[in-house]
Amino acid sequence: AHAFRFLSVERSARTGGHLWTEEVVEVDNGFLRRLVAIDGKPLTPAQQAAEDHRLELLAKNPAAFAESNRARQKDEARVTQVLERMPKEFLFHYDGQEDGCERIAYRPNPAYQPNSFEDRVVHNMAGYVDIREPSMRLCSITGHLVKTVDFGWGILGHVTQGSGFTLSRSLVEPSVWRSTLLNLHFDGAVF
Repeated sequence: AHAFRFLSVERSARTGGHLWTEEVVEVDNGFLRRLVAIDGKPLTPAQQAAEDHRLELLAKNPAAFAESNRARQKDEARVTQVLERMPKEFLFHYDGQEDGCERIAYRPNPAYQPNSFEDRVVHNMAGYVDIREPSMRLCSITGHLVKTVDFGWGILGHVTQGSGFTLSRSLVEPSVWRSTLLNLHFDGAVF
């Protein structure tokens, strides 16, 4: 079996609001992440040493590694739920081709009534879904918030307009598609 690796670029609560670039390697029981840059700058020697130490501790503690991957599995399940709701939450239209994939634009469906804060954030996104035909494989999906979403009337927090994501997938072996880039950029505040 081949070890599969990709690059992840993320700005979130997990990254403390900084832009983290990580090399991600798929291993038998999950994904191993190595931080390589913060806010577009390579790690300093001290940061590299701290990252090496963190990875050594993970290697010695399989339970901690398994726990970090359980969180990832929960996130993947939530993404699947979001994708299942997309036909109700969004309006779609064909928007040509991009890199050999059919491009479909989406925007919020004004008739849809969100049921939760997470649902409100997702519902206020617009972007593109690129599909490779005839295999119907996802090439990429991008989205950005078209307006700021407040919760608790803005008293409890918000997610800022323009926040968004990019997920790219590529054919890495015959009939095997994998995520090759994940870029998350969500700004906001929780009070």
